[in-house]
Amino acid sequence: MYVDKDGKPWGRAYPSKDVVILGTNPAANSYSGDEVVKLITSVTEEEQKAGVTRSAEQAKLANRYTYTCGISISATSKSTDFKSYKDVWKSKFYESSDRCLLYIDGEVASDHPLLSKDEEAIVDIVANNGGDASLRGYAFADVFALCAQNKPGYADELPAKPQWKKAEAKAALALCPDAPHAAVLQEVVDSVKISDGNKIVGKDMDPGTWKTKPAVKDCYWSRNTGGGDIIANDFVGFAPDGVAVTVHAGEGFESERCGVWTKIG
Repeated sequence: MYVDKDGKPWGRAYPSKDVVILGTNPAANSYSGDEVVKLITSVTEEEQKAGVTRSAEQAKLANRYTYTCGISISATSKSTDFKSYKDVWKSKFYESSDRCLLYIDGEVASDHPLLSKDEEAIVDIVANNGGDASLRGYAFADVFALCAQNKPGYADELPAKPQWKKAEAKAALALCPDAPHAAVLQEVVDSVKISDGNKIVGKDMDPGTWKTKPAVKDCYWSRNTGGGDIIANDFVGFAPDGVAVTVHAGEGFESERCGVWTKIG
């Protein structure tokens, strides 16, 4: 008969092949007068059942996601399916503008009513950091997509609600900290950026030092008083290292053809 390491007999189940037999009672080459030999197992029956359950859950999770890339409205378009965002990293879709969709158990993620505990925890990161988690399946799909693809220029995209973008990037870093583009996600979380245009320092942009991307061309910038007088300005034909400008509260700041400015100090 089988008994576990604590001496408790097994019931109806039998140890699986990976359960180790620690020894016997009586020991080998001995006789206690009892015809029953007890085989001492390395795990309990309950532990084996839990292990079987965990294996089933792991197998289910491995097939939970389908990430379909290359979708088009064209009836003749072709798409490729992946089972994880790590599979996408090895494909041509990793740095691609092609649209990809996440399916959970065969359903479009945005319509999926039941997220797992781990998936809900990722969505909570979005919500707790000022992001939009009103449609939780959709929020998880957005984070999953950030893990899967390194979108060209993503760090410099300036959405209407930048805090939503930062919250999703922070959640993605929790879901896929080993992503090849983790540095891009971290830049989104940490950096403050503005676009060209007219800004009021202290309202539309923070006081401090701001810098453009490298190799900026035909960039004009101007610092102005509240009354419109020019404090300092410059027209830069080409700056391989980028252009840096320090602005102060109450000033006006104008820039044209300079692209995205990032706060560096």
